[in-house]
Amino acid sequence: QTTIDASTIIRELTETIIGHERKQIQLAFSTLTETIEILNEAMNPTPSTPSTIDLSTPSR
Repeated sequence: QTTIDASTIIRELTETIIGHERKQIQLAFSTLTETIEILNEAMNPTPSTPSTIDLSTPSR
């Protein structure tokens, strides 16, 4: 009984940790993708789509 409870707790804890790590990885990837899009926009500015995020672009 005690062994089953312990293994169940360990399994649930492991699943919780894995789920949290997966969310962190997804967040990191979305942030990376967003950063790449911003950098692409900065290098190739298109007048039709104004950049919503201004990373202190130098005034010309």
